[in-house]
Amino acid sequence: MAAPIKIQFVDRREYNPQDPIQEIDLADIRITAPAEISVCFPSPQGHKQNNFNGFLSPVDITKDGQSAVKNQKILILKTSDYNTLKEKSTISKCNVKDGKKCIDIIQISISFKQPKGCLGFLFEQPRYTAEVVRAGECPNGKDADGDETTIVLIEWEDNDQIPPFAEIDSIRGINSLSQITYQFDQLTNLIISPDPAGDPGDPIKSATEYSPSQITRIYPSQLQVVTQTNEYKNGITSDTNCIAVLDTGLKFSTQGASYQDKSGNFIDFKVANPFLTCGLESDSLGYNAVTDYLKVYKAAILDYDPNNIAFGFYSEVFKKIQNMELTREDIINTPYDDNLVDEIDEAGCCKPQVGRHGTIISAIINQKNNWPVLPVKVFNAAGFGTFFDLLCGLNYVIGQKKAGLNIQALNASFVGSFLEGSQELNFLEEKFQEIASLGIWIASAAGNEDVNLDSNKKYPACFSIDKMITVGTATIPYLVNRNNSPTNYEQNLAPSIRQAILNLPALTLLASPQNLSIIRDTNWLSTNNISPQVVHLAVGNSDIETDELPSPFYSGSETFTGTSIATAYTSAMMTVHLPYNGNRNSLIDLLSSGRQSDTLRSTVNNGRLMLVNTEH
Repeated sequence: MAAPIKIQFVDRREYNPQDPIQEIDLADIRITAPAEISVCFPSPQGHKQNNFNGFLSPVDITKDGQSAVKNQKILILKTSDYNTLKEKSTISKCNVKDGKKCIDIIQISISFKQPKGCLGFLFEQPRYTAEVVRAGECPNGKDADGDETTIVLIEWEDNDQIPPFAEIDSIRGINSLSQITYQFDQLTNLIISPDPAGDPGDPIKSATEYSPSQITRIYPSQLQVVTQTNEYKNGITSDTNCIAVLDTGLKFSTQGASYQDKSGNFIDFKVANPFLTCGLESDSLGYNAVTDYLKVYKAAILDYDPNNIAFGFYSEVFKKIQNMELTREDIINTPYDDNLVDEIDEAGCCKPQVGRHGTIISAIINQKNNWPVLPVKVFNAAGFGTFFDLLCGLNYVIGQKKAGLNIQALNASFVGSFLEGSQELNFLEEKFQEIASLGIWIASAAGNEDVNLDSNKKYPACFSIDKMITVGTATIPYLVNRNNSPTNYEQNLAPSIRQAILNLPALTLLASPQNLSIIRDTNWLSTNNISPQVVHLAVGNSDIETDELPSPFYSGSETFTGTSIATAYTSAMMTVHLPYNGNRNSLIDLLSSGRQSDTLRSTVNNGRLMLVNTEH
């Protein structure tokens, strides 16, 4: 059984995009499959030819609440074998209406492993046609034989005879007369699904537990090509220090200044100048690893029914492709931040136009020392991605660093849960280890679930990597005293909640307002995920002595909370000291200015605390 992964953004707050966008009502965004079953495959009936008229597959749900993209597998093939498959098994499909728009598709023949107890050895296993959805643009590294490998995402048509999470037994080229059977490793394409509300809470949001009411609307993706690149790259060369940001992308402006910074100045984002590598365009502004958009491209070229587009928020992208406004190359080379939704929080309060997560992170980093960011889009408009997308994004960062781009740090403002010892977890750790081995420092969010990471591990936060700094948050809490009891200080409150508490009815408070008092503690305490071993640094706001961190935008007194934002501030502060050849502890001492809090020692390694304010 493949390992589970549930990844959530550790926060997401409102960012006004200042552009009108049509709204789409959200119905069901998850499809629940039957509980896991064990069936034997039928006797062979020849080759099962698939039509592939649908795309954006639904989610497979097992009895354990684990989720993955249905009918997909990630294959790790020798690059030479993949090239052979590509040469021998590529067909051309054309638009059935006019026959002029065509797309090349690699088809392969696959068989599945029989579950234990099945007599599959008595007859040849049935074979099915699968298609290559995407091959990673960047190399995946070398295998045990020293040969270069490629990660390849394949997909097959829905079939009731193939149980969820079935393991592939063999692959062949569909048109190869030699019927070569290729060697490969495989991974499950697990769902990367953030907590839609972006608030602390249950760290596991399985597809069955996910409540559509938490997201009330998903805005149509406004993915677009940015052609005026000079405003972003002015004065930036390939040897300029930069920070890679794995997130929802960056909301570029095509009409001058991108946004107002916290001082009210109109400024442009500064974007790294990536190399021409991995077969990508030299004038790109980053990389779009989200495979969904390529499936939309295929559907638009072949004129599939747009109503089949899952979730409905790719309709505008579909139209742009049909109108020849977006090419496949445009999509891959444009990490545009189209993440925008309406949400309802746990208190039932509507939060309109929440999102632009990657844009917020990038703005915080951008404003310190004017360091450019390398936007790597691994999450789509709704904030969802897949394990394959994440791996493609990591390989892109590795490819750019090896090509010579001066990436000094990587910002990872997300956390996930994996089955310990699983192939997926081991593979992901190898990727982050390789990134660190190239001299790239990693700032990783601890997460917002209020758990101890020593016993409830999240990744990449819990990877044991020397060049990784896991970031938490801290506050000096407000304490509520009911009935003037000197020992009854019960609740830790942020400043924004104080007045709301005071205004609550007396019955709710179990005390009259006259008998209620709120005082300020004098010590910093951890918020969100904790660990005296794993969390290396806590971040707080010295202006108001809380974990509510300043917004990078010109928005009055608006603040953001969560370890995602704290991680961005850590990446930003790292720019003062990078490149840095010392060890992690000495770098953390520099970031924290040697500041340690005794009351944080049980929740943060050595109680180290970094304070930020509106100035930095």
